[in-house]
Amino acid sequence: MIVPADDVPAAVAALEAIGYVHRGDLGVAGREAFRAPDEDPARHVYVCTRGTLNVRNHLAVRDVLRRRADLREEYGAVKLALAADPRMDVPAYLAGKTAVLQKVLAAAASEFTEDELLQIRRLNDPEA
Repeated sequence: MIVPADDVPAAVAALEAIGYVHRGDLGVAGREAFRAPDEDPARHVYVCTRGTLNVRNHLAVRDVLRRRADLREEYGAVKLALAADPRMDVPAYLAGKTAVLQKVLAAAASEFTEDELLQIRRLNDPEA
């Protein structure tokens, strides 16, 4: 969920009140992660601060994938292949989708400054 900065504490408290476990930002500024009280369905739940680079990045990726079937299909195929690997872990998953995400970001580059693009690349690929 995306909320104004002033509403983040209330959103965190509301989720905790219904059993979600707050896990902090897990290294991503402007995003608070939660563990669900059950696993049916499996899900990731985040409270994100409106307007942050991370939110803008996710929305830009969404928008590019909506309008570019070629990138949408490539991204989907990469994610399915990574998910099919039983030995997959988070670092390998992030590394495995970096190349296609760079193509998506290139298609959205006009929405970010050069510094912002570098920050996004470093989040997805720390060696960038």
